[in-house]
Amino acid sequence: MQRHFDKVVEFCKKKNVKTVLEIGGIRSLDYNYVVGDGHATVHWINNFEEVYSYDIEPRVKELTLFATAYSEKLTAETKDGVLAIKEFPKQIDLLYLDAWDVIPGTDYKEKHLEAFQAAEEKLHDNSVILIDDMEHGENGKGGLVIPYALTKGWKRMDIGKQAILYK
Repeated sequence: MQRHFDKVVEFCKKKNVKTVLEIGGIRSLDYNYVVGDGHATVHWINNFEEVYSYDIEPRVKELTLFATAYSEKLTAETKDGVLAIKEFPKQIDLLYLDAWDVIPGTDYKEKHLEAFQAAEEKLHDNSVILIDDMEHGENGKGGLVIPYALTKGWKRMDIGKQAILYK
């Protein structure tokens, strides 16, 4: 998985990503910092200038701050992802959607679409959208986001279990 994530970071650097808005933070500690259970945040702070991480669970904020050694590049808050996007005052270079996990009975597909739609006015031609957990196919987190984004001129590329949307 690390190899796939390195390719994602490389792609983002080519798109000049500086500001990352992440929905879904670190949910467990893995002292090897293997990407998984939210460890993307570690890679974001190691490669980009500003990282904003939002998760609805207070415990996740604390784990995210701890795992990133309280990096000055990181702002982590306990907040609903859609609300965080709506209130975000900047343009978004990378929108990472990895929340509302794929649990039967949840509206995770709808929430990810709502998050993307909330972000649209803050995205630009070099923005990148990264959606995790696409191994679930059309039933995954991008099940509604991807078809919608494609109608809006976004292109899709898959790297590992992530889907990348770009223009």
